[in-house]
Amino acid sequence: MKLHIIRHGEPDYENDTLTPLGLKQAKALTNLPEIMAVRRVLSSPMGRAKETARPAAQAAGIPVEIIPWLREMDDVVVWDKKRPDLAVWNLPPQRLSPMESGSWLDEEIFCGTKLIRRWEELCAGADAFLAPYGIVRKNGGWSADGLEKDSLELAFFCHLGVGLTLTAYLLDVCPPA
Repeated sequence: MKLHIIRHGEPDYENDTLTPLGLKQAKALTNLPEIMAVRRVLSSPMGRAKETARPAAQAAGIPVEIIPWLREMDDVVVWDKKRPDLAVWNLPPQRLSPMESGSWLDEEIFCGTKLIRRWEELCAGADAFLAPYGIVRKNGGWSADGLEKDSLELAFFCHLGVGLTLTAYLLDVCPPA
């Protein structure tokens, strides 16, 4: 199985849509089905992600499936002396380097933040999504005992924070890292 995590095109955040450049970027993805054997196109429920996914899905002749847990990582901030509402993926590398993959949720910097709640929501969504394909977390890793033998490719259209967090979950590392 291949998971393609694709960030939305250039956004117009105020209107939850794409800018003219973002629309061009989305249109450029119409060749996605030629490059990859994508069988499902999954999207955040937010407008900018759906607009980015639509051209690729139409070119592949498949629908865009809306996945609620792919929504924006809203309010996932930590305190930093430069800025009290710093998005966790913008933390300086020196603050992340001592964090270990298995215990990063226990780090003081994340206590009391909404990251833990959102992390749990995204992980539960990913687990429920992958389970029917026979892909489950097992013994600190992943098992794909029931996975189809053919190469299944899925395209997830989402947001920077969601893409980083989903990748971190799949690789068992701290999301900001």
